[in-house]
Amino acid sequence: MMRIEQFLADHLRQVSADRRVLTIFDPARRLLEVARTLASDQCRLIEVEDDIITAREAALDALAELGKDATHSHQLVLYLPRARPLDPESVCLDPFTPLVLAGGVFPDGAGDSYLALCQRFLPEQAGVIEEMFSHGEPTFLEINSLVVGAEGAPVLSGLLKAEGTRDMLVRFLCLDAKDTKALKQSPNWRKELQTIVHKTLGLALPEDLTALDELRHLLWRFLLFSEFAADLPAAMPPALTGVPKAVARYHRFVFDLCATLRDRTSAQPIYEEFSNRVAGELGLETHCGALEDLGVLDTFAFEERCFLRTFAKAALADDLDKAARVVAERSKSFWIRDGTRAGEWKLAGCCVDLLQGVSDLKRVLKDAPPTSVAGWLDFQIHHGYRVDTAHRVMEQVAQDLMPEPGPLADVIARARETHREFTDKVTRQFQDAVVKEGWPVPGRTRANDIYDQFVRIPWQEGKRVAYFWVDALRYDLAKQLAASASSRHTVSVNAVCAQLPTITKIGMAALLPRAGEDFQITVTSGEPVPVIKGRSLPALPQRSDYIKEVVGPNRFAAVELSEIIAAKDNLASLNHVEVLVVRTSEIDQLGESNPGYLVGLLPGALRDLQAALNRLADAGFAAAVLATDHGFCWFDSVEGGDAIPKPADGEWVEVKNRALLGAGQPNPQVICVEATQVGIRGGIDRYVTARGLATFTKGVRYFHEGLSLQECLLPIVQVGLKPSPKKSAAVRIELFLTYRGANQGTVTTLRPSVEVSMPGNDLFGPAEVSFLLEGVDSTGKKVAQAASSPVTDPATGEVRMLRGQSIKVPIRIEEKFTGQFTLRAAHSGTGEIFATLKLTTDFHH
Repeated sequence: MMRIEQFLADHLRQVSADRRVLTIFDPARRLLEVARTLASDQCRLIEVEDDIITAREAALDALAELGKDATHSHQLVLYLPRARPLDPESVCLDPFTPLVLAGGVFPDGAGDSYLALCQRFLPEQAGVIEEMFSHGEPTFLEINSLVVGAEGAPVLSGLLKAEGTRDMLVRFLCLDAKDTKALKQSPNWRKELQTIVHKTLGLALPEDLTALDELRHLLWRFLLFSEFAADLPAAMPPALTGVPKAVARYHRFVFDLCATLRDRTSAQPIYEEFSNRVAGELGLETHCGALEDLGVLDTFAFEERCFLRTFAKAALADDLDKAARVVAERSKSFWIRDGTRAGEWKLAGCCVDLLQGVSDLKRVLKDAPPTSVAGWLDFQIHHGYRVDTAHRVMEQVAQDLMPEPGPLADVIARARETHREFTDKVTRQFQDAVVKEGWPVPGRTRANDIYDQFVRIPWQEGKRVAYFWVDALRYDLAKQLAASASSRHTVSVNAVCAQLPTITKIGMAALLPRAGEDFQITVTSGEPVPVIKGRSLPALPQRSDYIKEVVGPNRFAAVELSEIIAAKDNLASLNHVEVLVVRTSEIDQLGESNPGYLVGLLPGALRDLQAALNRLADAGFAAAVLATDHGFCWFDSVEGGDAIPKPADGEWVEVKNRALLGAGQPNPQVICVEATQVGIRGGIDRYVTARGLATFTKGVRYFHEGLSLQECLLPIVQVGLKPSPKKSAAVRIELFLTYRGANQGTVTTLRPSVEVSMPGNDLFGPAEVSFLLEGVDSTGKKVAQAASSPVTDPATGEVRMLRGQSIKVPIRIEEKFTGQFTLRAAHSGTGEIFATLKLTTDFHH
């Protein structure tokens, strides 16, 4: 059995684990022998006795040696047999203050008191230890005399193969068939159990209660209700005051035992079963469900609903610190093993992130409001895009979860309203600046300059360049793509000014060679047509022919992104290509035709772009440039009053949801300027756009034609492509997928949770891995994917976990699918499969 000396030594090692210097103050000289156990080749111990000057010099010399240790593998422990100075004057005069400031100190707070450490060593004896301390501080020998193992309950310990009191009670509460049989065949353990339970929990088991199941049930009810009552800040409802529970002196062990039951994997299903049974028997939700504060522990499942109400109340009252604190506490909850609950708290955290993001940006604007168009661009580049990211992530999780009406839905509505109002206000201020100064910003890169500045130069240097034309790539999405792709490639993101109006036929033409020299928009047959150096480029065929002529037919090719992804070979057919245009309009098509699914499918669109970069790198391309015609705005719903009338009596050659080109008079709900004032040269008289986030068409949730930072500040992504590194056996990733502990199973819900584990014994493997978790049917069609949860990155859809960790991941199965499918954990970039799991559905839609 462990002794208090070993426990204290382990505790000191834990305290010093992430510190190179530890100072131990020990006026009682209790810890000297314990401190000596820390000394080793990597850890120098200096004991300070009467010769303080010599000891200080030795300590400072040792500290200097630590500074020269480039490996950071050595430590210094300083033992001082006196109390720690606390008042400022004593701290200044103390000769060892430099050592204290250089590292950690022990004891540090009430949790390091001798009493607290003894109770932590033997939580089951917390009450007895407190009584001992009331008569003076006990010796190590006296504390060790309280250790109860096989000597205190030899029969029960032997039958259950238990080590210590806590383990013995956990095993008794979670009996399996084998242990149940052993206990039924040997009645001699009952007296031992009565003694242990009375000593550690204060519960007197009835002498006449002999049925094993009834004993366990009684003990479960007493234990769980004791934890619930001890954690409850408010007064217990009158109907429950008569329910037996542990008194205060036993609370520490109650907390410790319940935490062990929730943490131990083998005990979790049994804990959940008895917790739900006890809550139902006592009617806890009926009696306590309306209480405002249930404490911080999660003894029973119904408490999650109460915590969610507490979160919502704080968020709706703008107490975001409290709301964030509740979310952080819930991330450790036993009950979020359930996929839906985990998703709800993930969504709650996303709401807080968005609300906090808007609050932070309001302070930024208050402290340093932009005074020019350039200032607004810098605001978006450095700050604003983060709120766009937070909004997008929240909507992705909300779309995945589709929460029912209730407290969480109320917070989502508040977050959406707050975000929209803020974005609308910023847009109006940005528009006012553009009306005053014009567009684009002098000295800033324009979309029209992209080819000549970012594509032509590396090509002329001899690099093979992939030039992506991405229809609707917002700045925040580009930053997300860069974060993912930078794990392999060299990536940078810069901002450029869009060519107005931000519609595809104009914006894509602006990405062509020489667009920065002479770009005009003329009116042909009543429609605006982009023109470069006198050449009309009304549509994709003309744009492709034009760039092909500039580069050279034998050096150029154009393909769809889907062709790169689907290619079976190593793109050998492109070996002659020096400049490759890769087109994709997936994002814009989704936004225009099916906006309800847009945000949920954005992670997949970004993964496709990253996969294409990887394939092109392996095919010999050295550089990639990703450019776009416009950004976009997307909202979950359309608010009343968002649609406005077009100016009356106008003669428009282009009518879009957000913009008009032609001749006409303004009204108070629009911005109307001379076309040349906003960079539109040619045969267009005026440029008109809706003020704020309004549209000229009712019911529009996705739009990109207007004048907002989200629509007009465009990203340019430069990528230095790097081929796949050669793999070695040492970096192989080993994962295990199971469902209810088995490598195959039958699911009865659309959102089951699967277990993923990564062995911790591979010291040469990665410390952290990320992967996609997707299910495919027999034809290879995707029918399931990881659902929102604390371990799922909503921006990429990837699951992240640490080496040696076991996690539960909820998956979402398509509603119309039934049958068998294979769940695969795979590398998001290469598609390498790490683990598979065969599942079969058994549910009715």
